[in-house]
Amino acid sequence: MLNSQLPYNQLSKLQDIDLKKSIELENACKTCWKSLFHLNGFIDAYSTETLRDDLLLLQIADAKYSFELDNETISFTRLFEAFSSENPLADKIPVMIFNYMSYVQSTSKIDLNTLKPVYFYGNKKKQDLFRDKKEVTVKSYHTNLTLYTAPSQYAVIRNLKDELDFLFRRPLDADELVHMSLCHLQIRAIAPYNELNHHVARVYSQLWLKSQHLNFDFLPLARAIAVNRETYQLMMREVANEGKYTDWCIYFIDILHEACEYLLARLKEIQALKKNTLDIMAKYTAYHLPAEELLAVVFSRPYIKPKYLVEALGCHRHTAYAYLAHLVKAGILIEKKSGREKLYLHKQLFDVLSN
Repeated sequence: MLNSQLPYNQLSKLQDIDLKKSIELENACKTCWKSLFHLNGFIDAYSTETLRDDLLLLQIADAKYSFELDNETISFTRLFEAFSSENPLADKIPVMIFNYMSYVQSTSKIDLNTLKPVYFYGNKKKQDLFRDKKEVTVKSYHTNLTLYTAPSQYAVIRNLKDELDFLFRRPLDADELVHMSLCHLQIRAIAPYNELNHHVARVYSQLWLKSQHLNFDFLPLARAIAVNRETYQLMMREVANEGKYTDWCIYFIDILHEACEYLLARLKEIQALKKNTLDIMAKYTAYHLPAEELLAVVFSRPYIKPKYLVEALGCHRHTAYAYLAHLVKAGILIEKKSGREKLYLHKQLFDVLSN
């Protein structure tokens, strides 16, 4: 029986796992692939430009959940204000989130070196992020009790890391979803870094998605995990205790399927909101507005500034203020204060993103 307080230096290599064949696992893979291709088809029906901002905003929202699962919390309001603000960011979390997104978008290579969370440190000196002997644990979200302690012997960690790096390039003889699920689990089980091991496992899964060459390279995976976050932690212990790798794969592939369904629902909701907003702009504003161009700005982020209209429409700043005043009067935007700045909140879009 595993003692959760002691380092689990007997952790199996992925190549040594005897994954039992299961109809349930096979069906989970089929369902998930179907959802991925369905989502791919939906996005293919729209231009990349149309959905680019929508996916970016949903990705920022999901990054909030991912860092929150590693006990780095921030409110949606502060996060999206920071995304629009030109004031110096006092909170380290927005800096981490924006650095992380920039870093991940700039790479498609998957190995433990490119996965290491350099974005955690922002502009600070980047220390060696690989773990040597530091003890890393997986804890219950409800009780904060330790459920699992990662290996601590340097030789064990090194061998497990080498195998994992090898398997990033040479998949196991299994469905790619199964391979990705096991690699995700192994990153968490080895905990190769001094910080953010759970978050890095989710980053790996996003980069894996990128490798599939679909019309999207993001899924709200962290949000799907956060809904039942305790199960996510408890499964770690179950696998270590009883070798329930098949159960883990079924669980995690279902999580991926749920993330597909959630993203599709949110994208449809945003498209419906765009149509409704366009109708309101045409019917209820006492001013001729450049509808399509203005709509793109209004949906580019939840908090709008006159500057965005000036840049997108090539209009004068006074004209931008006039447009914003009409949108406020029509109930599309709400005037807000953020420090010394005046921002305009698109409340309905904010509600979709923070669902």
